[in-house]
Amino acid sequence: MAVHLVPALNFETHFSKTYKKEAGRVTLLRKIRSSITCAAVESTYRAMIMPEVTYTQCSVIALRYSNTRRRLIHNLAHRGFRCISSAWKRRLVCVSNQLTFT
Repeated sequence: MAVHLVPALNFETHFSKTYKKEAGRVTLLRKIRSSITCAAVESTYRAMIMPEVTYTQCSVIALRYSNTRRRLIHNLAHRGFRCISSAWKRRLVCVSNQLTFT
C-alpha cells in the first residue's frame, strides 16, 4: 500500500474550492428564499451551509488561515444567517398583517 501526494494540493486550493462552494450555496439560498417556507430556508441552511461553515471555521486547518481568509469565512457565515433571519422577519410581518386585517 502506498500513498501518492499530488503537489497541486495545498491550502490555497482547498480554501478556494471550499469558499466557492459555500458562497454558491449561500447565493442560491438567498435567491430561492422568497419562494419557499421559512422552515425550508432554515432546514436548507442547516443541511447545506452550516456544516461547511462549521468545518471551515473549526477545523485545525483554519488555524493556518490568514486574518483576511477568516474574515471571508465569517462574512459568508453572516450572509447565510441573514438569509434565515430575513425569511423569519418576512413571515412575522405576514402573520402580523393577517392578524391586523382579520
